[in-house]
Amino acid sequence: MNINICHFRNLPQWSAFHIDSFDPQIQPVEALEQLDCLVQGISAVWTINDTRYQHRFKVDYDKLSLSEVFKEILMPKLEANLTVLGSQTKDAKDKVHVVLSSVIITYVFTKYHVNLKCEQYETLLKCLKLPPDKEVCSEFMKSINEFDDNILRQVYGVVISGISRVFEILNKEYCYHISSHDNARHD
Repeated sequence: MNINICHFRNLPQWSAFHIDSFDPQIQPVEALEQLDCLVQGISAVWTINDTRYQHRFKVDYDKLSLSEVFKEILMPKLEANLTVLGSQTKDAKDKVHVVLSSVIITYVFTKYHVNLKCEQYETLLKCLKLPPDKEVCSEFMKSINEFDDNILRQVYGVVISGISRVFEILNKEYCYHISSHDNARHD
């Protein structure tokens, strides 16, 4: 087992990150703070010498393979979210929860520079689509209003940046496939 996966066994047990085993008492802000502490804890090393001089060595996220760890842990949750959104469930709270979960996962993927395959980006985008239902939209607004404004602004900025990046990547991939298809036709 990857050493980084072992570290992430301590991923906050928030329902937005996990499918089965989670603590219903954990709030979004608490979960994001715990995640940040976990990442900071494994991405930096503190040393101390005899004179009590402390020094912090920063470790590159890429060398830690955080991208792979986050994908392995959070992609199953995104796939489960997509299943709920595609289901016939009428429970507005369930649909809102999976959209909010997907927003937070997008935040994590963007903040920690997680690169996905095109089909994974497509899954991510599908999970961000709020169903066109008055009850779901009303429940979504209630949920959003529970977030602290500072946290909401931070998440919003990072998620918008991440979604823009996803569209750029998918556009390049789409253009590449069209170009490849056109070149094959002309041969």
